[in-house]
Amino acid sequence: TDLKEEEIGSNANKVTKFFLEEEQASALQASREAGQNEVLLNLQNFDLTTKDAFKTVLAERDARPSAEAYAAIVIERDARYLDSDGDGLTDLKEGELQSSLATETRFILEDDHEIALEAVRKTGRNDVLFNPQNFELTTRAAFNSIVTQRDARFLDSDSDGLTDEKEGEIGTDANKQTSFFLGNTCENLFTDAKGAAVEEVLANLQNFGLISKQAYDVVLEERNSRFLDSDGDGLTDEKERELATDATKKTNFYLEEVYESAIAESLQVGRDDVTANPQNFNLATRVAYNALLAQRNVRFLDTDGDGLTNDKEEELETDPDVETLFSIDTVPLNFDFALAQVADEGWKSTSGGLQFALATTEDARFADSDLDGITDAKEEELNTNPEAQTVFYLKDAFDAAVVSSREGGRADVTTNPQNYELTPSAAYAAVLAERDARFPDSDGDGLTDDKENELASNALEETNFYLQGAYDSALANARQTGRTEVTANPQIYQLKTQDAYNLIIAQRDARFIDSDEDGLTDLKEEELDTNSEEETSFYLQSVFETAVVTAQEEGRNAVTNNPANYDLTSQTLYNAVVAQRDARPTQEAYQVVVAQRDERFEDTDADGITDFKEAELSSDSQKVTTFYLGGVYQEAVLNARITGRGDVTRNPLDYELTTISSYNTAIEQRDA
Repeated sequence: TDLKEEEIGSNANKVTKFFLEEEQASALQASREAGQNEVLLNLQNFDLTTKDAFKTVLAERDARPSAEAYAAIVIERDARYLDSDGDGLTDLKEGELQSSLATETRFILEDDHEIALEAVRKTGRNDVLFNPQNFELTTRAAFNSIVTQRDARFLDSDSDGLTDEKEGEIGTDANKQTSFFLGNTCENLFTDAKGAAVEEVLANLQNFGLISKQAYDVVLEERNSRFLDSDGDGLTDEKERELATDATKKTNFYLEEVYESAIAESLQVGRDDVTANPQNFNLATRVAYNALLAQRNVRFLDTDGDGLTNDKEEELETDPDVETLFSIDTVPLNFDFALAQVADEGWKSTSGGLQFALATTEDARFADSDLDGITDAKEEELNTNPEAQTVFYLKDAFDAAVVSSREGGRADVTTNPQNYELTPSAAYAAVLAERDARFPDSDGDGLTDDKENELASNALEETNFYLQGAYDSALANARQTGRTEVTANPQIYQLKTQDAYNLIIAQRDARFIDSDEDGLTDLKEEELDTNSEEETSFYLQSVFETAVVTAQEEGRNAVTNNPANYDLTSQTLYNAVVAQRDARPTQEAYQVVVAQRDERFEDTDADGITDFKEAELSSDSQKVTTFYLGGVYQEAVLNARITGRGDVTRNPLDYELTTISSYNTAIEQRDA
C-alpha cells in the first residue's frame, strides 16, 4: 500500500518487488545452500577437492598396476577374439557370415533349429486346427475389443486433456495446449460472477435503469386496473364507446344511486307540483272536490247568480239564465251590487262600482238605504253594510271577471313561473328527459351511484377518482416529479449521484483492501497464498538481494573454512596426492587395456561362438557348434508353419476335418 511504501521509503509510483518473511528465510537458506553448492560444484575455484576424489586418487595411485601386470593384460587381450556387438559371435565369424559387427546378430544352434522347426510345424498345424478362419488375422472378439477400446479413447495430440475431437468442436488448436476449466469450476465461477453481478444490480437498480419486479407488478396491476379517459370526464373511453358518446368531449354522467334518487325525487316533485297546484293541471283536491260537492248538494242552483235560485226564478217565471233584479222590502232607486272578484276571498265592497236606476213599485220590502242597488234585506243576507254603498258585479261580469282573473293569474304564473318557484312544463319535461337519461350521483362526485356500488365506494361521500388517461398522465407526472425530487436531492433519499458513485468506484478501484494493515493488499496476499487476516512480514527486493548475497558469502565461508565438514579437502593436499598418482602408470592406460581385453572373447573351438555365449547356450565350447542366423531361422520357421498348414489342408481327413465344399454339399443333400 502507499502507506506502507511511504513507511519503508520506497517509491509508491513504481512497482516495488518485495518478499514475505518466510520467502526470505527460504531464499536465504536457498542462497546459503547455493553458496555451499557453488563451492561444492566448483571446488577448483576455491582451491578445494572432494575427499572422494582425494581417496580415489590415493586408491588409483595404490591400485596402479605394475609393468608386469600390464604386460600380462596385453598378452591376455591378444589371446582373445573381438566381439564388437557382444552378441556371442566373434567379429571374425561375423565377417565370415557377412553380418553386421555393430548390431547384435541373432543365431540359433543346430539342435535348437531342428527342435524349433518341428515345433513350428506343429504350431502351423495348430494354427489351422484351432483357428482356420484367422490365418493372418486376429479373432473378431479381439478385433472388436480393440475397436471398442479405440472408440472409447480419443486422440489428444497436445496432451492438454482435451481430445482433438473436442478441440475441433470448440475451434481450438489441437496441436497446442489449451487451458480450460472443469464444469464445476466454471459453474462456480459463473455462479459467483453471476451472483455478484445480480447483487450489484439489485443493490443499485437505478444505475442500471431498472426497478424492482414488485414495484413493476404494482404499477402494472394499477395500469391494468385503469382505463383511458381521453376527455377526463370520468367515463373511460371504452365505456363512452359502449354508450356511443364522444370520448374526446366531456360527458356528464351520474352514478346509479344519484340517478335513482333523482328519478325518485323528480317523481315526488312532479307529484307535489300537481298536488300543490292542482288548478294548474285542471285538477282539484279530493277534499276540495268533496267539499264543493257537499256545498253544491246543500245549495240551490243560481245559474245567473242574481241571488234568486233557479227554482225561485222558475216559480217567479223569470229567466234563470238572466240576472233578475229584485227587492225584498222597499223598492230603492239605486242598487249596488256586491261581487267577489277572486274566488276564496269572500265578499267585499269595492269603490267605483256601477250604479243602476230601476223603477219599481214603492214597497218597503225593497228598501235600499245606501242606494247601492242591493236591498238592505240582501245586504243583511250578504252581511254587508246597508248604510254604505257596496260595489257588486252581476253574474256575467263576475264570471267574466273570474275567468279573466283566472286567466290573468295563470298568465302571471305561466309568464314568470320562476317568481312562483315554478318551471315550464317543457323545461320540466326537458329536465325530466335529461334526468331520465342520467344516473343518480348522490354525493355529486361525478361517479354514478351504480358505479360506486360497483366500485364498492360510498355513494354518499365524495369519491376521488381518476380515469385512465388522467391517471396515466398523473402517474407519469408523479413519476417524473418523484424522479426529479430524488435526482435533485439524492442525499435526502440516502442516495448519491452517478458521478459521485463513479468517483468513489474509481477511488475504490484505485485502492486495495488491506485487512491486516500489514502493507500487503488482500489481493496480493491471496496471490501469495498468505493469510490476509494476519500481519505478514515481507522484504523488499534490495533487502532480499543483499540478504541473498550475504547468505551466499556465509555459505561459501562455511565450506571454505571447514572443508572437512563437507567431505572436502584442501587443493594443496589434493595436488600432492595427484603428483604422487601421476608418478605411476595412468589408470586410463590400464583401463584401455582392460577394456580391450574385456571387449574380446575366448572361442576355444573357433566355431565363431564365444565361450561365454556357448556357456550361456549350454553348448560345448570345446566342439564346433552349428548355428543359424535369425533371418534363416525365421524363414525356416515360416516354411515349417506353411508346411504344417499344408499337411492339414491337403489331408483334412487325417485330422478329423472336412472341406467347406463337402460340408456345404452334405447340408444341401440333407436339406433336399
